[in-house]
Amino acid sequence: MDALSDEALQHCLDTAQTITFSTVNPNGTVHSVPVWYRHDGDTFWVITGTDQWKTKNLRRDPRVSLMLLVEQVGDRPTEIALVYGRATIHELPVNELRAKALWMWGRYGDDVAHEYAEALPETGYCALEIKPDKIVSWHPG
Repeated sequence: MDALSDEALQHCLDTAQTITFSTVNPNGTVHSVPVWYRHDGDTFWVITGTDQWKTKNLRRDPRVSLMLLVEQVGDRPTEIALVYGRATIHELPVNELRAKALWMWGRYGDDVAHEYAEALPETGYCALEIKPDKIVSWHPG
């Protein structure tokens, strides 16, 4: 399998619609969920509930892995990237969190971003900042 070119990797990191976000449960099993995200060139951002399993797991163990799939041909993705890193939990005032949400979710459309950002409650949500330690990518086949 060939690694993605720098251009293909950047395309994959920036354009996947959802990522599979994985953390380690207390018993050592993997907890994986699909999430919306934003990649700013160096860092991945996710907004989630403070009581979600992924957030609880990150409070105990900040290691995370992300899987991105882009441009599928049939059932076979043409670009794949695995990101291994560590997450920092940012519990922000609601006005800062909504601003981060507008920026982050803006990639899915302004109407969606505004609707979801305005619906964020005063408490119970946080921003996750994921700094990659290692990225592995390839074209399948």
